[in-house]
Amino acid sequence: MQYLFFSSNSSRKVKTEVEPDRLKVLFFSKFDTQLKRAYYKKIYKKNSERIFKGAVFRFIWNGWNLFNPISNGKIEFVTFNKSIYLKHKIFFLEFFVYALIFSIIPLLGMFEELFYRFVALAIIWLIYLISTLLAASRLENLFNNIIEEINEREGIQ
Repeated sequence: MQYLFFSSNSSRKVKTEVEPDRLKVLFFSKFDTQLKRAYYKKIYKKNSERIFKGAVFRFIWNGWNLFNPISNGKIEFVTFNKSIYLKHKIFFLEFFVYALIFSIIPLLGMFEELFYRFVALAIIWLIYLISTLLAASRLENLFNNIIEEINEREGIQ
């Protein structure tokens, strides 16, 4: 996984004996269910990829969801040399903007002492960093669970 502060991308080989076209159909049927629960309004579906974009303030009425910190993303299956690769790129732009907005509060002088301003900024950006890394990690875990479930259902160990 490559983490770039306001985005994350990854490419990994999928270990399965399921044929690529069947794997794509099974994987995206389960993944689309997760996207619907996250209230993404714009989901572009193609045979081997999904591109999704969320509405602003989507997390407020959604409660805690795996996709809350993820503002948009692209999930894609690529077949190369008889191997299947799962690539994804996700963005945390909405959470990044929120962290910037909340950073204005200590910078404008909410605290008189400079030390407390730095502590407040550190806490804001630490929360941002933890939530985005956790979201990227949980997404990878979701992919693993879906692929494992497909392998079990298809009788492949």
